[in-house]
Amino acid sequence: MTRATISGIALAVASLATLVDQFAHGQPLAAAMASLAMVAYVMLEYRQSPRAARAIVVLALLSAALLWPRMPEPWRLVREGIVFGTFLSTFFVALGFVRMAAEKSARIERAGRQLLAQPAGRRYLVLTLGSNLFGLILSMGVIGLLGSMVKRGNEAPEGVADRPEARRLRERRAMMAIQRGFAMVPTWSPLSLPIPIVLTAIPTLKWETVVPAALAAVVLLLAVGWIDDQLSFRNAEVEADSVQPLDLASWWVHVPFLLLILGIFGASVLLEKTVGSPLVLGMMACAPTAALLWVAGQGASQDWRTTGRWLRERVQRQVTQVFPQYRTEIIIMFMAGFFGVLIRATLPKDLIPGLIEWLSLSPRWLPAMAYLLVIVLSNLAIHPMMAVIILSAAMPSPDRLGIEPLSMALAYLCGWGVGVSASPYTVCNLMIGQFTDHSAHYIAYRWNGRYLLAVMLLGSLGLYWLA
Repeated sequence: MTRATISGIALAVASLATLVDQFAHGQPLAAAMASLAMVAYVMLEYRQSPRAARAIVVLALLSAALLWPRMPEPWRLVREGIVFGTFLSTFFVALGFVRMAAEKSARIERAGRQLLAQPAGRRYLVLTLGSNLFGLILSMGVIGLLGSMVKRGNEAPEGVADRPEARRLRERRAMMAIQRGFAMVPTWSPLSLPIPIVLTAIPTLKWETVVPAALAAVVLLLAVGWIDDQLSFRNAEVEADSVQPLDLASWWVHVPFLLLILGIFGASVLLEKTVGSPLVLGMMACAPTAALLWVAGQGASQDWRTTGRWLRERVQRQVTQVFPQYRTEIIIMFMAGFFGVLIRATLPKDLIPGLIEWLSLSPRWLPAMAYLLVIVLSNLAIHPMMAVIILSAAMPSPDRLGIEPLSMALAYLCGWGVGVSASPYTVCNLMIGQFTDHSAHYIAYRWNGRYLLAVMLLGSLGLYWLA
C-alpha cells in the first residue's frame, strides 16, 4: 500500500474509534486506538504538508516541552490534548462525507446556475445567501463552484462585450458576495467546527441559545456587506444582464439542500433528546449517514449490486485519496486542539482578571477585545480556528468576570467569520484571488477594506452592549 492509502486508513480508524469512545462515554481502548491512529496520520502527512502546517506542528511540540514543568500531570494532559485534537479532526472528517456526496451532484450545478441567473439588482444579495447555504454542505467547494461559474458567465456577456470595465465590476461584486456569504458559515452553522469548540469552552451555554443568536449576528454582518456594496457602486453604470431571469418555480431547485440540512440537524437533535448525546456528536454520526444515503441515491437507477459497488468505490476513494488531501486542515485542527488543552491547564487562572484590573478596564470590553484579537491574529497568518481555541482556553469563565457568556461566545464566532473574510492568508481569499487575477492582499484590503472596518467597529460596540 502507498503512504497516502495508509494515512487515509489511519484517519478513518481514528474517526471511527473516536465515535465509539464518545458514544460509550469513555472507552479507554477506543480512545487509545484513536489517538495512535491520529498521531500516525500526522506523521505520515507531515512531509507533504505546507510549510505553515509543519511550522504549527513544531511550535506545538516546542510549547509542550516548555510548558512541561508547569503541567500538574504532564502525560495525562498530553493524552487529553491528543484526544481533543482527534475529536475536532473527526468532526471535519464526518462533514467531508457530505462534500463527497455533493461533488458529483448535478443538482448542485443547477442550483448554482439559478443563483447567477438573477437580475443584477438582486444578484449580490442572492449570491451572498446562496454561498452561505451552499457552504453548509460544500465548505470550500462553494468558492470553486460559484467562482468558476462567475468566471465562465462573465467572459463575454451579451451587451457588454465592448465594456471590460462593466465585466470587471460585475465580477468584483459577485466574487465579494460569494466570499462574504461563505466566510460567515462558521459563525452560525451547527455543521461547522466553531459551535462545538465554543460550547466546549463555555459549557454553561447550550446550542439552543448560541445558534439563533449567532444566526441573527450573521444576518446583521451580511447586511453590512450589502450596504457596503450599494454605497460602493451607487454611481456605477447599470450592469447588463447576461442571462434571462428564471421562472420563480426554479427556486425549488434549492429545496433538496434545505431538506438535507434540516434532516441532518433534526436527526442530531433527536439523538440528543433520546440518547442524551451532545448535538455535535449527533452531527458526527448523522452527517456521514445522510451523505451515504445521498450517494446511494445517485446510483439508484442501477440494480442493487451496481449501486452497492458504486457506493463502495466512492467510500474507498474518499478514504484512500481524499483523506490524505485533508492534511493541512487536519493538522491545524489537531495541533490547535492539542495546544489549547495545554494552555488551559498551565495558564495562571488570575492572569486575565489581573491584566484587566491593571489596565483599569471594564470586563465588558473583554468580548470586544477577543473579537478584534481573533481578526488581528488572522491577518498575522494565524488561522481563526487556532486563535479561537487558544483564546477560549486562556480566558476565565465569563460568569467569573461578571459578563454575559453569550457575548463571549459571539465574540469567538463572529471573530472567526470576519477573520476568514478579512485575512489574506485564508484559502477563501487565495481562491478568490486566483479567479480574479488579483493577490489575496488586494482582495482582503482593497475590495473588502471598508466592510472590514465597519464590521469591526459595529461588532465591537454590539458585543460591549451585550456583555
